[in-house]
Amino acid sequence: MRSKDENSRYGDIAVAIFAMLIPPVLYFCRSIDDNRLTSWRWTFENIEPLFFILMLVGVVLTAFFLSRLNLLAKRPVFLFVFSFISASFFWGEPEVIVDASRYFTQAKLLAVNGPVYFFSEWGKAIFVWTDLPLIPFFYGLIFKFLGESRIFIQLFTTLLFASTVLLVYYFSTMLKDEETGFYGGLLMLGFPYLYTQIPLMLVDVPTMFFLTLAMYLLCWALEKGGFATICLAAISLFIVFFAKFSTWVFLTGTVAIFFSYLLVSVKQTVRRGIAVAVMAFILIGLIFFMKQDVFVDQIRFLFTYQKPGLGRWGEGYMSTFLFQTHPFIIVSAILGFFTALVRRDFRYLSLGCVLLIIFIMEIKRIRYTLPLFPVAALLGASGVREISGVKVRQFVVWSVVTTSLFVAHQFYLPFMKNMSDMNVKNAGYFINSLDVDQIDVILLYSGEDIINPEVQVPLLDYYSDADINVTSNRNLPDKEKYSSSSLRFTWEYSLPDMYYNRLEKTPTKKKAAVIIASQQAPPLTPEVENSLQVYENNKIFDRATNIFTHRTKATVFFH
Repeated sequence: MRSKDENSRYGDIAVAIFAMLIPPVLYFCRSIDDNRLTSWRWTFENIEPLFFILMLVGVVLTAFFLSRLNLLAKRPVFLFVFSFISASFFWGEPEVIVDASRYFTQAKLLAVNGPVYFFSEWGKAIFVWTDLPLIPFFYGLIFKFLGESRIFIQLFTTLLFASTVLLVYYFSTMLKDEETGFYGGLLMLGFPYLYTQIPLMLVDVPTMFFLTLAMYLLCWALEKGGFATICLAAISLFIVFFAKFSTWVFLTGTVAIFFSYLLVSVKQTVRRGIAVAVMAFILIGLIFFMKQDVFVDQIRFLFTYQKPGLGRWGEGYMSTFLFQTHPFIIVSAILGFFTALVRRDFRYLSLGCVLLIIFIMEIKRIRYTLPLFPVAALLGASGVREISGVKVRQFVVWSVVTTSLFVAHQFYLPFMKNMSDMNVKNAGYFINSLDVDQIDVILLYSGEDIINPEVQVPLLDYYSDADINVTSNRNLPDKEKYSSSSLRFTWEYSLPDMYYNRLEKTPTKKKAAVIIASQQAPPLTPEVENSLQVYENNKIFDRATNIFTHRTKATVFFH
């Protein structure tokens, strides 16, 4: 019979072999990764296989070393600090998804005009597309009370990510034990794609936090009861409902959670569940009926535009759960689910049902599945707990963390910093270095543009400190041309009036000018050329990956 040390040794060897083999296999099969942002086809395009494998050896050795440390007596503190620092390395990436333009505009209008204006004009003067109001409302409060700076938004989203890691820790601890909780928290660091989303002014990462919080508080309320916990669970469900439309589908998973507790205690579960549901419905109903016209129109639009479009814009499950997620997490989650099935652990089975919604509803776009990453981590931690030997379990989890951080930091981040979205960011930061008070923005339109250059104006505003005055007139193509495009909103979006006809405060106001255009932009008109004659210098920002069809170029004119 083998000793415990021998079993541990063989286990370590097996983990090391698989940890070393999986990334190279994915690398050589990267042609099947159809992710729209960080596909391995693009991010690993110019990587030497030998260099990749040598770096991977160091990554796996690091994981082995970390698995031998006693990390840590204060596990929650370690998880929070480690996850926050890991995510903060990605703050330098640009806003690579133009949806951020809408959220910035919504937040700025709240900061300028106040919360009452925000809610009264939501869906009217405030362009909302298929957005829900809660997350932009939080962003607007940050702008209003802390200032209109990107660092405050990134601090907020990174804090929510680190808090999600903590929630998974406490959730797993509640469901099983503290060791499982530690594994669950660490597995939240095993989604390379997730790091690319944390610094962005989007709703996905905040939605992930609030959905995890809602499920945790619901379980706590059903298990322990208490007026305060029931109220908090109802409020969290209310927030999730108004965070993102796709989470409405995921909220059906709370029914599975309710039934898992119903099988343990009928009377208490029914009483507590009804209390949470009634309170949540009252809160949701108050807001919904205040803006029912807007929400009904949005829902109708989701079915006529968004739902048919997902078939064209979606990404495959193999991309999401093999390339953009560490495969160890998925294998562990499957193990955790079947272990719960054998042991009739209905709480973990209910979480498995929540995760299965992705496949039942055929949700194939990774940004829509992202809010359920914590559920995968919860099930994965349960699966890892079934592995024999503490140190082997720790080696599995740490190999997930180190490999995912390696992929995200060494391949995804440089790729995104080379996208043309970086040009607007660099132009904004360059303008800040000039110490100017106003930027005159000139937009150039081309018949070949797939993105309306207007949506770059709020992003330039996001990066720069100067006031923006748009001097060019709209010259939009026929909207029917973009009726089925995933970027259709950019052509239906209109800049707020605050960006036009901005009056100078003083005659000596320092100014610069910026031209924003695609690579296919037409030449400057004589009128525009004459307006730029007053500037002696210019700097061009035209970085691009040459992969995406659209390329935004920014040229700054200054004294």
